[in-house]
Parts: sequence; C-alpha cells; structure tokens
Amino acid sequence: MKLFELVNIYLKSINFVVKQKTLLYYKNVNEIYISKFENELNNENLNLFVLSLKQRYTFSTVNSVKQLINRSLRYAFENGYAKENLKVNVRLNQDKINKVEALAKVEQEKIACYVLNSKNNYYYGFLIALYTGVRLGELLALKWDNVDFENKVIVVEKSVSTITKNHKTI
Repeated sequence: MKLFELVNIYLKSINFVVKQKTLLYYKNVNEIYISKFENELNNENLNLFVLSLKQRYTFSTVNSVKQLINRSLRYAFENGYAKENLKVNVRLNQDKINKVEALAKVEQEKIACYVLNSKNNYYYGFLIALYTGVRLGELLALKWDNVDFENKVIVVEKSVSTITKNHKTI
C-alpha cells in the first residue's frame, strides 16, 4: 500500500474527531506533498523523502508533513494496515528564523492617506487593522454593536475563519 493511501485511511479515522479546517489542511498536505512519495515504504526512504522536502520547503511545512506521516504510520501499524512500525526519524531544526518587520511610520501614513482619499468604504478595515492590531478574522466578525464611539472602544468578541475546499473558499 502506498503512503498516500495510508494517510487517507488515517484521515478517514479522524474525520469526526478534528475540526473540518484541520482535516482539510491535512488532506491538502497529503495531496500536495505526501502524494509525491513513490518509493518502497521503509524508514530509510521515508527519512530521505523528508530530507528532500527540507531542501525546498519551510520548516513549518516539512514538520507538518513529518507529523502527519508519523501519525498515519502509527495508526496503520496499530490497525493492521502495515506489518512494521515505521517512523520518520529525521530531526528537523529551524535553520533560520524569519524576521518580521513592522511598517515604518511613513508607510503607515501612505496607507492611511490612500484609504481616506479613496471612495471605497471597505478599505477602512485596513485602517482598523493597522491602528489596532486586530486580526483579519476578528475584523471580519465585527458588527456595529462592537463599536463604542463614545468611549472610543472596539470590542472584539468573535473571529471568523475561512477554509478552502477544492480551490473554493467556504
């Protein structure tokens, strides 16, 4: 049995245990990355495969692939789909830490001027995010009831998230 198929069996087993967004993420990881594994299923080939991914993708991506493979292999062994207990043993070290830089004051002012001079009301969300630090999901969940103009307060009570299924946003 191919690794891709073992992962699909594992994903079916956790279908009702994880959130839909998580399940769709795992399915995407399986389809995009794990489906490329065509070799014989053994520890050496699995480790070489993960190392090859490490050359092309971020630490986070490769770590997600590794964890999903290992969970699937453990499930396959414990439930009789695999004869031996295989595992990816490669240690992944985060080689570089991505430095995030905030916008300079001049850049913030350019954005603010653009939004204030535009005729598009939807752009005001950029200003709210820029000056409050609210996350996109929190911004999208805001209602007028959450805005207290008198006390100059925005109350964040909810967040929304999107999931993508078959290249369509739900």
